[in-house]
Amino acid sequence: MSKVDEYQEINNLLNEFIQSIHFYEKDEACTFYEHLKDIDTSQLDQATLDKLELYTFRYYTFIHDYSNALEIMNKLHTRYDSMDEEDQILFNTYEGIYKVSHEDIEIGIGIFQKIIDEYDDLPGIVKSDLYYHLCWGYVYLDDYKRSVVFGNKALDLYLGEFNLLRIIYTQMLLAISHLNLGFYNEAEDIYKHLIRNTKILRLNKLLPHIEYNQIAALVKAGNYSKAIKNTQNLLKTLDKDEELYIKTLLSLAEAKIMNRELSDIEELIELVKERSSRKQAFEKYELLSNYYERKLASEYDAYKYLIDKLAPYLLKNKEKKLLLDLTRMMGDYFIKQRNYELASNYYELNLSLN
Repeated sequence: MSKVDEYQEINNLLNEFIQSIHFYEKDEACTFYEHLKDIDTSQLDQATLDKLELYTFRYYTFIHDYSNALEIMNKLHTRYDSMDEEDQILFNTYEGIYKVSHEDIEIGIGIFQKIIDEYDDLPGIVKSDLYYHLCWGYVYLDDYKRSVVFGNKALDLYLGEFNLLRIIYTQMLLAISHLNLGFYNEAEDIYKHLIRNTKILRLNKLLPHIEYNQIAALVKAGNYSKAIKNTQNLLKTLDKDEELYIKTLLSLAEAKIMNRELSDIEELIELVKERSSRKQAFEKYELLSNYYERKLASEYDAYKYLIDKLAPYLLKNKEKKLLLDLTRMMGDYFIKQRNYELASNYYELNLSLN
């Protein structure tokens, strides 16, 4: 093989490598990485070497190998000034993705915004990466309005690329954002599309989590009967030893209590307690079941338990988001029940957490 042909083959491999990451094809990305890691880099020109290491940096973040990602990021930093503008943009984008993925979210978002501000004509593959990870970052920061803005921008680009898996992951973020903004009907519509697309692509591991989140949207929207039906169907498909099973049991108890379907509720709460007591990591579900058990006897006792026991535990264990969701949902519920005193108590607690 001539040197020209060899270079062409390496560049083709590099292009397929980054495309497989962009289209979320993990197995293909791993295969291309195995081919590329054995290349004799001493024979490469600097531009090709830069691309190889940039794409490898992106790959390590993609597979959550943050130790190797950090090592190669630091290496690339040392020759950043010698890179051409295209590679500098790629490096900054991949550094932002690394930061957001590694929970240094505000710094990552700052990097993305700087790229958007400084460059008008970004390649589509870079732009969609930026918008998607901005959407993701803003979800983690609970800034759901901005998340929707950038999620829709990412979704438009992914639809144009027929990038099916990225479309699904973007829709998941958009559904979460709409749910937290109180746009329950819109969230449920997104979940309907998500469930349909996930079944078509046979993403069997992802499907139960999407169905569970759809149930949360139904409960928050006050559509308790449908939530109960969907929850009962989901429980039939789940492994009884996994966390999602316990969460789904708790959602069923929650929906039944709020729909005043109390015939088997005590047995259901006991089942949640029994399952959640098996692991220390599931303690919050046991406390939540205690809260719902108290609601059966007295709403005021349940609220006192929330203030005295549940809320301090959730805040101590970095579960503020769960507490915010619970207090807002209960405030909405008691407004519908015309119990304005309890609604006010829950809303005031919710506001104090912001």
